[in-house]
Amino acid sequence: MYDLGYMYDKDPGIVANRDEAMRWYKKAAEKGHTLAQINLRLMYLSRNNIGDPAEAFHWMREAAKNGNAMAQHNLGFMYLQGQGVLPNSVLAERWFRKAAEQGEISAQYALGFVYESGIGVEKNMDEAYMWYRKAADRGDKRSQDKIQQRRQP
Repeated sequence: MYDLGYMYDKDPGIVANRDEAMRWYKKAAEKGHTLAQINLRLMYLSRNNIGDPAEAFHWMREAAKNGNAMAQHNLGFMYLQGQGVLPNSVLAERWFRKAAEQGEISAQYALGFVYESGIGVEKNMDEAYMWYRKAADRGDKRSQDKIQQRRQP
């Protein structure tokens, strides 16, 4: 089911049909297919500039609950930005942390930013730079820049 959705969505050899792609992604997503859930989020956010952020949030939450680190990071961002849900910086931090603890580099950077800025948590520069260091050690340029800025007087 996911493969059919993907073909209608992205395969260069097939004429794109977003409605068919969504139909097949949804069938797969309802059976717990994480990538289908993630792709539905993207489609619901961009659907003909109309979008359905609440439906996008629903599918991202399902993928995050399945343990997908990228989905957990994206869900944290959705909570932070209030995308399809009321903004909630405490839940944003919680989902960023779940993803960061699995090694998701973007979530490690996001968690560093949350602690540096004091968004949903008490501001804690030591905690911020610990997460920046983890991401920087894995090649994240933004985190490397943060570490470098801290070293400058």
